[in-house]
Amino acid sequence: MKEKLKRKAAAILAMVLSISLLLPTVQAAAEEETAQIQEPVLQHELTVMKTEGGEAKADDTLLLRDEADRSVYGYEAGAKVEILISINEGQQIDRVEIRDGNHTDIVPEVQENRYLFDMPEGNVTFQVTYKPLPGEEQQQPGQDDGPEAADPEPGQTPDQNGQEIKPPTDVPSDENMGEPEGSENTDTEGNKDPATVGENTEELEDKAFLTNDMATSLFAISPRAGIIYSGPVTYRGVSVGQFTINGQIAFCMEHKKTSPTTGTPFYEEIYNDANIRKTLYYGYQGHEQWAGFSGDHAQGVVVTTCALSYFYSGPGSLGGNPFLGDNWLAPLGDFIKFIQTAPDVGRNEVSLSKTYTESYLDDDKTYQRTENISFTADSRNTITVPLPSGVTLVNVTTGAERTGNVTVKGGDTFYLKAPLNMRGTWSSGDMYGSMGKLNAVLCKTGQPGLQDLGYGQWATDPDSKVSFSVKWVQMGDIKITKFLGGDEEIKKPAVGAEFTLTHTETKEQVVIVTDENGVATTEDRVNFPIGRLEGGTWRVEETQTPDGFKTIDPFEVTIIGQGNVYSYIAEDKKIVAAIQVEKLDKSTGKRVAASGTTFKIIDKKTGQPVEFTDYSPSKVVFTEFMTDENGQYTLPNQLPAGEYELVEVQAANGYLLDPNPIPFVVEDMHNFEQPIVVTSQNDNVMGRIRLEKVDGATDEPLAEAVFEITAIEDIVTGDGTIRATAGELVDTLTTDDDGKAESKDLFLGNYRIVEKQQPQGYILNPESQDIELAYADQNTPLVYGDASFTNQPTKIIIQKNVKGTDKPLAGVKYKIQNKAFEKPEPKDPEDLILDPDAGGQLDPGMVMGETLTTDENGQIELKYLSPGSYTVQEAETQAGFVLDDTVYEFLVDQTGRIVIGEEDPADEGMLNLENDYTKVYISKQDATTGKELPGAELEVLHKKTGEVKEKWTSGEEPHYIEALPQGDYILRETMAPKGFKVAQDVEFTVKDTGEIQKVVMKDEYKEGTIRTSTPSNFRNGKGSSGVRTGDIAPIAGIIAAIVLAGAAIVTAVSYKKRRGKIHEE
Repeated sequence: MKEKLKRKAAAILAMVLSISLLLPTVQAAAEEETAQIQEPVLQHELTVMKTEGGEAKADDTLLLRDEADRSVYGYEAGAKVEILISINEGQQIDRVEIRDGNHTDIVPEVQENRYLFDMPEGNVTFQVTYKPLPGEEQQQPGQDDGPEAADPEPGQTPDQNGQEIKPPTDVPSDENMGEPEGSENTDTEGNKDPATVGENTEELEDKAFLTNDMATSLFAISPRAGIIYSGPVTYRGVSVGQFTINGQIAFCMEHKKTSPTTGTPFYEEIYNDANIRKTLYYGYQGHEQWAGFSGDHAQGVVVTTCALSYFYSGPGSLGGNPFLGDNWLAPLGDFIKFIQTAPDVGRNEVSLSKTYTESYLDDDKTYQRTENISFTADSRNTITVPLPSGVTLVNVTTGAERTGNVTVKGGDTFYLKAPLNMRGTWSSGDMYGSMGKLNAVLCKTGQPGLQDLGYGQWATDPDSKVSFSVKWVQMGDIKITKFLGGDEEIKKPAVGAEFTLTHTETKEQVVIVTDENGVATTEDRVNFPIGRLEGGTWRVEETQTPDGFKTIDPFEVTIIGQGNVYSYIAEDKKIVAAIQVEKLDKSTGKRVAASGTTFKIIDKKTGQPVEFTDYSPSKVVFTEFMTDENGQYTLPNQLPAGEYELVEVQAANGYLLDPNPIPFVVEDMHNFEQPIVVTSQNDNVMGRIRLEKVDGATDEPLAEAVFEITAIEDIVTGDGTIRATAGELVDTLTTDDDGKAESKDLFLGNYRIVEKQQPQGYILNPESQDIELAYADQNTPLVYGDASFTNQPTKIIIQKNVKGTDKPLAGVKYKIQNKAFEKPEPKDPEDLILDPDAGGQLDPGMVMGETLTTDENGQIELKYLSPGSYTVQEAETQAGFVLDDTVYEFLVDQTGRIVIGEEDPADEGMLNLENDYTKVYISKQDATTGKELPGAELEVLHKKTGEVKEKWTSGEEPHYIEALPQGDYILRETMAPKGFKVAQDVEFTVKDTGEIQKVVMKDEYKEGTIRTSTPSNFRNGKGSSGVRTGDIAPIAGIIAAIVLAGAAIVTAVSYKKRRGKIHEE
């Protein structure tokens, strides 16, 4: 029996020895293959500058070199960079600058003193500058009093008696943590833990402080004990501190740090973050407390504190996920979601419905008052109106009447009333709203171990102000004394002369008539104690004159002040004179050298036309007469003294009828040799060209379109003046925001309109339009010619398809770049771009690095592009497709047309682009024959997420997967064909290439096969990571080892049988 055991042991030992001798060869071959396929990784340098006041460090394992003034680290593009800043005692961060090789600023994510960002393609420089804390010359809290002073334990500060006092902390204990079961704690620095934050947690917003200089100017280090700690408060197992700062409720901002004690010195900064500001505004005891609070004090303080910590220190600072279904700290999750969607509180706008008003008399004329003025603002916002003495503010909304400094609330309507003798103009000056704007105030102790506090504070907003002014009523009277002319020393009063007074602005009319003393006046002290006429300019016209006497010329009187009487004396005379009428062009003063202007003369006394008798060649009685070819006419009869009006009945062609009678007075003797010349000046009928410019695609109005108007022919008016020659430019128009433009007044004639410059983003319209400005009639002063133009927008379509097909590819991102952003190169004289400064004009709607995504049709439509050169480069493609980093260019010329390559300019451009896709062949083979092995159940899983990407049963041909996203995957056999063992997982990587990538998995028979142990580099994921595509050498070595082992076993068995036979014999 012992001999049998020895023989078995010897056989086994021989087999193991054979295998062990072959394993180094197999491993070396595998390592050699791995070394051959490993690709070098391109690293970019991160340079962290060393500055006084603190230390900034990145990952020490990536340190390339450490120099006197800098540390240089190596990172791959896209790697997560985390830099930790340690600040020296008494210092604070003044400024952080992160720039890439193009001197472009990188905006990091900030968590406490950690700065996180993704490494770009290229090198990066990181530099921090520090400055002393405000009031650093004073001894800092917790600083040693001398060399023998004992250091307090961590988390403790000495009180005034030298005893150590342990301050409260917001870190919940094990008994009251209140975490949901299975959650993981976050560290005390507030770093985000993915297991705690959860998938629905949103990224923190960028935190933007005022600069430290600005903050220091606003708030100084507090020398008094402004912080009062009132002990902890607990809600649902979570405890936080209760604070007031200078009488206002304050909250913890860093849930897992130690709370400051009562009297801890601090300094304040304005924290310009919308979510923090909204949390203080809508939080517990905030200005507009959220409706979700139950009214419980503990709930309000804890939920508000945790929300502030969430936004300020990061979601990981809470010790639990507020969005989990168990609602471990309800309603915190709902409150955070409300804050994220609520509008920013901003500032409280204030406005008045009127900023200037003029008072008027009330119905019973016992006082003067203003119009109603409405104050538009939040109902809790107020202004104070500083009223002058004697003025009352009547609040229409409340019915109250107040004097002095009167408070008006938002939504109130009011007016001012004053006594009749109040005059002049009064101004309220600037009145600021009581609710200017809400500041989120951050209270910092300057001690890294203590948490920051925050509270909301209303501050005066210099832009949130209103003012108005009132012009008090002005009243006065006009008095006219009229006499009849003659040789007597004592003049006779003109009785019955009527005067009409017309206010030039309000058009109010007052009629007065001279009495027996020849006096006409508006005075009535009983009914109008401070005057009958309202302040302003009044036109005085004599509308009725005694027979045979002259009507005085109209004149104007300006009334100011109160109670003033403006007196005038007028005198009438009787005259006869010869009259000559001339028709003139008003603009040139030349006589209109054409007959046809018809007049008549009205006797103002009777109101009837004056009859004339002409005896040449025969007696003719007439009232109307016409100018001759010289544009003039002499009346055959002299007119007696009096007032007359020359009335135009028919204007000459091209001229406007003057509807206003031309008054003239006969007051002196004039013979026919020296007649009174009465001239009538007529305005030319003018024309204007109105343009309308619209978007040809949307019919929206277009601004900034420039047109030129030229004369088609010589433009000549009736006085013989050439106003414009043929081809002369008479006006240039630019459309306004409504897409309209109107020319200046043009003389009648034919004109041509041509577009000279189209709006930015549109194609120049080459068509011209001819417009005739034609005479309509003598009563139409202005005729119009209308023209309408359209512009089509510049347009280019980027069409993205799957390579080799017409199938559109949606979701591909392209970076569209206007080359005007780039440094201009020397200009080619034959370049189509005309901008002298750069490669084109910057499109106002195009920002540098704008990224657009193809739609469901695989298209990006670019419209409204300004002239210039543009580049198109693919920034991101769909998963499973190969990124095309080719830079394509197109040009928008000065007429708005698209030029692609050598193509002719077109109104619409089309840039056709394609994306290749990944192609993976997966071969399931018999390990013995190397042929395809049908019947295996296979699946491909994403290595990181475990997501099953595809399942199939192997067949006679390799399995083909198209557009599999780039990344690391696992090929797993879930069921082997009958008689075969389930193969080990095969890890493979899909690369960003359109070339075919092959993956092979081999199955062994269940019986008659001896498996070797898997090398450690296969099990732990290093080295070859299992069987890979093309791993021929390792597989061959293993097969050889198995064959040798089998031979050893056969030898041993044969030997045993032979020995048995000898023994039997």
